[in-house]
Amino acid sequence: MRVGVVGLRMGFHLAGWCRKVGMEVVAACDRDPERRAVARARFPGAVLVERWQELLEHRLDGVVLANDFDEHAPLAIAFLDRGVHVLSESAACVDAAEGERLIAAADRSSATYSFAEHYVVHPHVRLRRSRPGGWAGSA
Repeated sequence: MRVGVVGLRMGFHLAGWCRKVGMEVVAACDRDPERRAVARARFPGAVLVERWQELLEHRLDGVVLANDFDEHAPLAIAFLDRGVHVLSESAACVDAAEGERLIAAADRSSATYSFAEHYVVHPHVRLRRSRPGGWAGSA
């Protein structure tokens, strides 16, 4: 599977997991030229770009979105519309309308959309859930 990565902070970590399970990281995107330079060494031969739109022109099977969380939905929709599988690393939508557009894109796409938010495993969330009354006692 040929994957691209958008956002090379957490994206480096997720790209490493992609490689561990046999995926080929063939493209990466980040606005920061220093992070792109680091990626050049980590992913020899990968296409490195500043603007995510440039990845739309590459033959990708999947893309990992690890950029700013409030920018995921438009990117996910664009990739889904091209039949590219999408993994959003964190919250994807800024409002309900954006969420509805993302769901519609996933429904009409031949590709899959996956949401990998891990917030629920943070220690402070688990502690709150384990207290008597759990979330029900929240105001």
